[in-house]
Amino acid sequence: MFRRLRGWIRGSAAHLRERPAHLVFVVCALLAGGLAGVPTGEGVYRYTWTDSRFCDDCHIHDYANQAWEKSVHAGLTTCHDCHRVPISHYPRNLWRAAFDRPQRKDIHRPHVETVICTQCHLREGLEEELTGPMSPAVRRRVVKIDDSPLHSLHLDAEKRSPGAYRGAGDDTAENTEPSSIDCVDCHVSPEDEAHQFTATASGCVECHEHQSVEGLGTNLIDCRECHFDGFLGTVAGPYPP
Repeated sequence: MFRRLRGWIRGSAAHLRERPAHLVFVVCALLAGGLAGVPTGEGVYRYTWTDSRFCDDCHIHDYANQAWEKSVHAGLTTCHDCHRVPISHYPRNLWRAAFDRPQRKDIHRPHVETVICTQCHLREGLEEELTGPMSPAVRRRVVKIDDSPLHSLHLDAEKRSPGAYRGAGDDTAENTEPSSIDCVDCHVSPEDEAHQFTATASGCVECHEHQSVEGLGTNLIDCRECHFDGFLGTVAGPYPP
């Protein structure tokens, strides 16, 4: 096969050397084809890299798509920004889809790594290389939690248990497991609701279950009503158009 290909290339080169006019025609045809292909190539690139419909061709999950459209990330992020799938992975994934299809039992709920959140929501996280197409201008203007004291307290904790005086039970007070508190420990989506990361009181009581406020009607007070300010982040400015 390669011998035939080399023979064809040599024969074509000899033909063009003998007939320069044909060479001009070939060059013009290549240029015209290249110029005609630019819009098509750009359209294919945008579709595969920034359009969620491309992902939907294989990942059929309307509930997740609808949840994302209602989330705070809608209009600012693409699937690739958060799921960290570089475009170079598509040939491998296409091969697996065709010849090594996963079984239903192999599919698990996605785990959101902390770095996915911090790459946009920490100023120091801006050094993390994105695998998605989010623009640097948008990334810089996303709310940052670097100066948030309660975010820092949780992310820098030496152990997962908050301690008895902060609402932990006696059974966890001695827990000295190294800290691995992730963003989704507090910003957890309700069961089977994707892309919803609003922190709720239920996320607080997972660890601070014995923390209580005494007084009339305090059972109706949401944790955030008193502690919300400590979690506030900062934003550099309005999102660009």
